[in-house]
Amino acid sequence: APEITAFTPEHSGAAGGGILTLYGHNFGSTNEGVNASIGSSDSCSSMNHVSDSSVLCTVPAGVGENLEIKSTVNSQVQVNFPAPRFSYDPPQVTAVDPPHSAPLGGANVTVHGANFGVPVKENLVKLGSTASTLVQHISDSSVLVTVAVGIGGSLAVQPSLGGRTGVAKNAGFSYTAPAVSSIKPNFGATAGSETITV
Repeated sequence: APEITAFTPEHSGAAGGGILTLYGHNFGSTNEGVNASIGSSDSCSSMNHVSDSSVLCTVPAGVGENLEIKSTVNSQVQVNFPAPRFSYDPPQVTAVDPPHSAPLGGANVTVHGANFGVPVKENLVKLGSTASTLVQHISDSSVLVTVAVGIGGSLAVQPSLGGRTGVAKNAGFSYTAPAVSSIKPNFGATAGSETITV
């Protein structure tokens, strides 16, 4: 059976396409029957046999961290257990469009950035301290989010996708500031203690 002893690098972009070199033994003499996967089911996009002790894996798009790498040669499987493990790079935020929304929430905004990977169930985006619902994974560089009820300006935006949490960054998102349209009554005694409606 194949045996993985090391691999490099230990992380790569969530869009995939990076080259992962697996080191070990018993990888055979040709590409035939050689495969590898990252995590539970993501097979390498392509494989390149180098020698009996090393093969190259083109990393598929994905999300997550501390993922097992499994190598397969002619149906014989070996896992790089217990360490090291492979991780996709954490998501990053560069901008939110539009950069503002009403405090009542419910509007959709597009969060732009990188390393959003592939659609997964475990995901959310925080606008400030409030978690908003991710409703659509558009691409590795953008997701659609339904804004939650909230207040505040110049809020940090922090995505968490597939258990991989990005660094909170001020991407310029703000809830619309309150506006006063009328005050009733618009006069009162100087002694105060009167109730007015704004």
